[in-house]
Amino acid sequence: MTTARWHICGPLHWRHWGEDSAVYCDASGDTMLLNEFAAAALQHLQNQPSNESELSAAAAAALGVQNDGALRLAIGGFLQRLAEIGIVESRAA
Repeated sequence: MTTARWHICGPLHWRHWGEDSAVYCDASGDTMLLNEFAAAALQHLQNQPSNESELSAAAAAALGVQNDGALRLAIGGFLQRLAEIGIVESRAA
């Protein structure tokens, strides 16, 4: 069984304001405003392509929260949104 790994599509440019961040992706031409959780997840992907389980665990650890079903569901939705606007893509492992 192959597990899809998520990858960043192009260089990212960051701006941070307290718990909020904005990221611009060269490949998509889009800018997205992110909360602390979303920024932690995307920064993890920028450093290491990951599947949803790995990404959920990394984001939970970075923020000191429980890695539960709600968090994994949020990660899945977040990844789909990023894929729709061309910031990330899924590749077979």
